[in-house]
Amino acid sequence: MKHCTTSTILKLSVSLAACLALVACAPSESGTSASIESSAATLSAAPLFLESAPIEALSVAQARTQLAPGDTAVITGQIGGTQQPFVEGYAAFSLADPEIMFCDEMGDDHCPMPWDACCEDPDKLSALRASVQFNDAQGQVLAVNLKGQQGLAELRHVIVTGLVAETSTPENLIIFADGLYLKPTTEL
Repeated sequence: MKHCTTSTILKLSVSLAACLALVACAPSESGTSASIESSAATLSAAPLFLESAPIEALSVAQARTQLAPGDTAVITGQIGGTQQPFVEGYAAFSLADPEIMFCDEMGDDHCPMPWDACCEDPDKLSALRASVQFNDAQGQVLAVNLKGQQGLAELRHVIVTGLVAETSTPENLIIFADGLYLKPTTEL
C-alpha cells in the first residue's frame, strides 16, 4: 500500500472526487499502528477547532478565483456537495460554497442525502467545491474521522483556515487546514 504524496495528488487532482479518493489511501506497510496513533494524538493535541470566528472569510467561489497555491486561506462554506463529503478514517472533507442550493432548502423531503446537492447543475456544483484536509507534520492526512467531532456533520456551516496546497488548481482547490470554526446554528 502507498502513502498519499503531493505528486500523487497533483496527478489525480483533475476533479474533487479524485482528490477525495486519494486522501483515503491507507498508510504504507512500513508504517505502523503507532504512526496512525501519532496522527490521532496530533489531532487531539492541535488547536483544530477554533473558539472564535476568523474574520474576512472568503466564499469557496471567491477563494477559487482570488487565492493561489501557497496563499493563506480563510474560507467559509457548508460541508457537502458530494454524496460522501467526509473521507472516512481521515481528517478531510468537501466544502461547498454557500451559493449552492442543498435539497433540504427546497421545502420538501424528496432527497435522502440533501448534502449532495443533487438538484444543482453538476458543472456549477463542481465549480463551487473545495477539498479540505488536516495534515500531520510529515504532510500526510491525519488518520482521524472528523465527522461527529464537536457536532461536525453534513450541511454544517464552517469557516476553515489554512494554506492553499501547492498542488491546487483553479479547477480543484485544496486547502491544507490548520483551524476549523463551527458556525452556531443561531447565526444562520
